[in-house]
Amino acid sequence: MKGNRMKRIVITLLSIVSSQLTAFGQGPLTPPGPPAPTMKTLDQVEARLIVNTTNAPGDGSNQFIISAPGSYYLTGNITGVSGKNGIAINADDVTLDLNGFALIGVGGSLRGIFVPSTHRNLRIHNGIAHNWGNTGMDCGNGINCQFDHLRISQSNGFLCGPGCVINSVSVDGNGGGGFTIGDHCTLTGCSATGNLTGFTLGGNCTIMASTAVGNGGGGISAGPYCTIIGCTATTNTGNGIITSSDCTIKDCTVSANHSVGIYTAVRCLIANCTANSNGNDGIYCDGHSTVKLCNASSNTRSGIEAAGDCLISENQFNNNILNGIYTSGNSNRVDSNHTNYNSGYGILSSGTDWVIRNTSSNNTDGNYLPTSGATIGPIQTASTANNPFANLQ
Repeated sequence: MKGNRMKRIVITLLSIVSSQLTAFGQGPLTPPGPPAPTMKTLDQVEARLIVNTTNAPGDGSNQFIISAPGSYYLTGNITGVSGKNGIAINADDVTLDLNGFALIGVGGSLRGIFVPSTHRNLRIHNGIAHNWGNTGMDCGNGINCQFDHLRISQSNGFLCGPGCVINSVSVDGNGGGGFTIGDHCTLTGCSATGNLTGFTLGGNCTIMASTAVGNGGGGISAGPYCTIIGCTATTNTGNGIITSSDCTIKDCTVSANHSVGIYTAVRCLIANCTANSNGNDGIYCDGHSTVKLCNASSNTRSGIEAAGDCLISENQFNNNILNGIYTSGNSNRVDSNHTNYNSGYGILSSGTDWVIRNTSSNNTDGNYLPTSGATIGPIQTASTANNPFANLQ
């Protein structure tokens, strides 16, 4: 009995629910229109332009010319032609993605990439240029441009104009200069090896974490108001680093160059640098400069030579063929340095310098010259020193 009553209750409830559902309308079944496209067009998938004779037709001097703003890319290597540049850029606001491909020069070819007149806001990246008869990439007329992830070799190097940013560019084995850079540019993570010269920078530039090795001239040459941080310049035929006035050189390794390790003009700061085993002085600084916390040892001449009004403090100059410290000008302050085992003097002063709180020993010609004077701290031993400005030996 109970089972029959439960069946009747369930059937009644299902009947009620079914009647309520059928009371609601289902809406029109006719579609409002044809279905909209769900795929992107080819122009939407790849909005950039291929560098080819359709998008960048050339002329008698250039294989390809980019003459309109836009984003361009390669789909394969470009082999040069004698008497022509590879790609000329003759427009502002151009991005050129080499897409991992190479511009390969041939005998008599000109430049891999060329900016023939002033243009702004270019970006060139991600590729190679080698074996061009002239410059691998001549963008000396480019202003406010970006260059990154490029490799340039066996040409005449890389040029850019002012206000550019250069990142992860290597220039190797070029018969001309490596990098020739305009004013107020920034370089990071770049390399110049085996070129006629390494880096030639205009004024107000910054170069960081970059390397100049084995170049036929100087490693890094900088104009005024430049900053050089964390760079390596070794085994170059000229100077390792040479700068104009008002520059900062910090945290650099500048060793085994054939001439001076670090050579600066007036009002420069050299700090936390290593300048060892160079073919001339380890460090030469002109007047009104500061040298702190450096090691300049085993150089063919002096560890440091300083002109007038310089501050030389807390450095180490050992095992140099001539002097540890040599001041060729007046009114320098030589304070708290360590000079040992040099073949000349430990500290050879002009006689009008302040020479205080240094340690110097086992130098062939003597530890200090002069040994006394109104601006010379007394020379004492550590066990008997009684003057806070004493020089120890």
